[in-house]
Amino acid sequence: MNTQGTDETKSGQLVSAQEAAGRRLAEHTPAPPPAESTDSAELVAIIRTVARDPNFDVEKLRELRAIHKEWQAEQNEKAFFDALARAQAVMPVVRKNKHVHFPNRDQNKPDTDYWHADYGALVAAVKPVLAAEGLSYRHNVIQEEDGWIVVECVLQGYGHSEKVVMRGKPEGSPGMNEIQKTKSCTTYLKRSTFEAVAGAATEDDDDDGRGAGTQEPLISASQIAYLNAQIDECGAEREGFLKYLGVEALEDLPASEYGKAEYAIEAKRKANAREKGEGAAAEAPAADAAPAEDTSAEAGEPEPHELLGAG
Repeated sequence: MNTQGTDETKSGQLVSAQEAAGRRLAEHTPAPPPAESTDSAELVAIIRTVARDPNFDVEKLRELRAIHKEWQAEQNEKAFFDALARAQAVMPVVRKNKHVHFPNRDQNKPDTDYWHADYGALVAAVKPVLAAEGLSYRHNVIQEEDGWIVVECVLQGYGHSEKVVMRGKPEGSPGMNEIQKTKSCTTYLKRSTFEAVAGAATEDDDDDGRGAGTQEPLISASQIAYLNAQIDECGAEREGFLKYLGVEALEDLPASEYGKAEYAIEAKRKANAREKGEGAAAEAPAADAAPAEDTSAEAGEPEPHELLGAG
């Protein structure tokens, strides 16, 4: 029986993850907001007393106020992390609630099939737990000039805040328009930053189902589609491209190596442009021209475009 998006009570009854989180909250009594300490009250009283003295040094007053502000910030930070620790103690593990399946282009490879927890499920399970401890969150989203999306998730409460920032490049299948790609990337970044700043976890701490059983996650389906399109566009030799990346198929490429793949594609484009330029000129270099500088990382090591075939 499929139990995705469910939780189990002590009696063995299956319930939704959201209902299970509600039951945990009902059994949990949040701590009251921290009261102002005696030390803080005494310091404020001293500042008020000396402020009424016309002969008191103003610079000394500023120093006292700065000391109090710094001390209060430390107390706010402590109260924040105490509240977060209490929230995490009863925070549920979010179950996967979305199923993704599509066939692989290579019939010899297995289809893409996995479950994952979407942003809505994560918020529904975690937000009430944070709110019960006086914590709230917000997202700030910026699209940079180069199209990359920057998402900042701020967790705040008790006069203190912590944030996690991530950025990503909108990508998707050929059938998606630019707005859909941007929305998909933004939602993914919102989910990831919220999960990180709150200290939440999804079932099996998944990577959207890709790379299960490996030590590090693999590139996403949208990244695979993007690389396939770029390989065809620049006329790269697929076998040489995979050899350069050290994998048998793009589906096996670790996420940490995605930048290397993009670099290889860009190197191939530049090589194609140089070949076109040299063909148009069709003339020998001047006798006194300086030899071209070898900028490869190691002497004799092939450049990425050399492994990708002729343009």
